[in-house]
Amino acid sequence: MRPQPETCATHTIARGDTLWDIAAKNLGDPTKWTALYEASQSVIEAAARTYGHATSDHGNLIFPGTRLSVPGGTCHPETRQPAPTAQQSAQIAQQNRVEHIPASCSKPLMIGVRGSGQTPEVEGHPEIPRDLGPEIGGVYENLAPLGVQVYGLPYPAKKVEEIAADSAEKLFFDLVRNGGVTVNGVALTAAEVVKNGFPIPDSVREGAANLEADLLAQVRACHGQNQKIVLAGYSQGNWVIRVALDAFKRDHPDEWPDIVSSISGIGLVADPYNPLARPSLPAELDKGQTIRACLPDDAVCNDPFTVPTGDVNCIITFSILCPHVRYGTEPTVPRSEKSAILEISSSLQLGLLSPKIPGAVGVPSNPLQ
Repeated sequence: MRPQPETCATHTIARGDTLWDIAAKNLGDPTKWTALYEASQSVIEAAARTYGHATSDHGNLIFPGTRLSVPGGTCHPETRQPAPTAQQSAQIAQQNRVEHIPASCSKPLMIGVRGSGQTPEVEGHPEIPRDLGPEIGGVYENLAPLGVQVYGLPYPAKKVEEIAADSAEKLFFDLVRNGGVTVNGVALTAAEVVKNGFPIPDSVREGAANLEADLLAQVRACHGQNQKIVLAGYSQGNWVIRVALDAFKRDHPDEWPDIVSSISGIGLVADPYNPLARPSLPAELDKGQTIRACLPDDAVCNDPFTVPTGDVNCIITFSILCPHVRYGTEPTVPRSEKSAILEISSSLQLGLLSPKIPGAVGVPSNPLQ
């Protein structure tokens, strides 16, 4: 390991920061991000471990509240600020998490994940909590009378229209329209997608990493206190949920039983799992109060090769006529005369109100399924 440069200058990481951006701002050259990493390697790696990761992947995973040393300055040893200890780094990370996810273990918690193209705030509806989106905001409004805490997961939620093909909707629409898709610069035929599934887009990966870290922090903080957690996602947000839970089971086997016993319900609105968008939910969680709501003519959450209706309204104009944006009003016939939002809400309410069954999600008696 190279010796760390002598420095007094520091930079405290904020949400959304990257070492590339920090180097551009503080050193005038984004390519000097490796110098930032080398100057604060021990602190960066300690923060990564606090959030449940084995390593920071050479600085690709950094977390708000971590204080970096900026190389290039000089100072006397007695005035140089020491790097935070592992305990201090853990406290910083916990404080940052509490700013975004409720810390109380005595009340049930709803974690919502918005769909692609949805901004953190819902324009015209300031009452909807940040990062939920209108559909999951509607689910929360129905659960709020139960005293549920709410947390909207922050992640990019890349737009449908972006050329990078970094959203669930665009992947499916391109598959139908063009007979193939391009993800992260790699062109795939429809046959390859059917055989192997879609590669997981970067937007989904980032959201899943955030959700995995937050779930880990929550179950560790509330271990043994029997907190009930419900997850609700819309469109791409459901892909985030599935990837996060699959990764959690793989990465944290010791805490996985806590996740299984804590989650009382999962509501998936317009879930792009058909099953071209893998992985599926872990089997332990895909039962009881886990419920999917999909409109019959929505190609995103049905087989896109066999659902021809609505394509023009979704691909070209993405208007209100597109079935993928009608989940707040349209009933999910023939299964239910309720809108998808009400159907999901009713299922999650049952999970929250039912007695906990160790090792199970909710109760296996959902009348809506």
